[in-house]
Amino acid sequence: MLSVRLDTILAEINAAWPSWQFRSLSRNRRWVETSSMEEPTRLAWRLRNQPLVMKTQLVLSSLQTAADMAARAHGGQSIRDTDIPYISHPVRVAMLVSNVFRCGDSEVAAAALLHDTLEKTTLTPDEILENLGARVLHLVRAMTKDPGGSSKEYWKTLAAEVWEARLIKMADALDHLDCPPEDLKRRLRSAKKAAELAYSNEAPLLTARRVLDEAMEAAVFRQGTHS
Repeated sequence: MLSVRLDTILAEINAAWPSWQFRSLSRNRRWVETSSMEEPTRLAWRLRNQPLVMKTQLVLSSLQTAADMAARAHGGQSIRDTDIPYISHPVRVAMLVSNVFRCGDSEVAAAALLHDTLEKTTLTPDEILENLGARVLHLVRAMTKDPGGSSKEYWKTLAAEVWEARLIKMADALDHLDCPPEDLKRRLRSAKKAAELAYSNEAPLLTARRVLDEAMEAAVFRQGTHS
């Protein structure tokens, strides 16, 4: 199994599609900005042609399907208070899981791409089950907050989940640390809770904990400069 640096993938995407722009917000990852919703759908091509996971036809097909489903489901959505397409967030989460945390499981990458779809879009569990199977659906459901449930219950349930679901949540929390100053305190609280999910010894979780701890330290420093 091979892996490559996240920065390498982003540089290659940028070279392939000049309309994509990247600006560094932290040493741990980059923020993806796009001028339209068409480019994110081409993420599937990049995922298929990068050695993120063992290259079998099934892997290529599942990542293609997940990327296409995510791009369609989040079509027209944007990051709050920006014109950045929302699809850039699950794209970054998938890249963090696969490249920074070094998880080479294609189903985990697929679930990362879809992790917000049940909560924020009209995509249904049946569609995920039919196209990607029960395991991917389970991971996406684990990331989905119950509209009638409390935050405390959500984190308690997530803490009891399989390590792959906890890994996706850590990537989600890491990505959210790059946020406007007024949101940083709230995002730090979530990141601290996410870091506590790394209580088992799987290698990707240990890597995620180290990276998330470093990002939180940087965020605390940034918070101090804006106080």
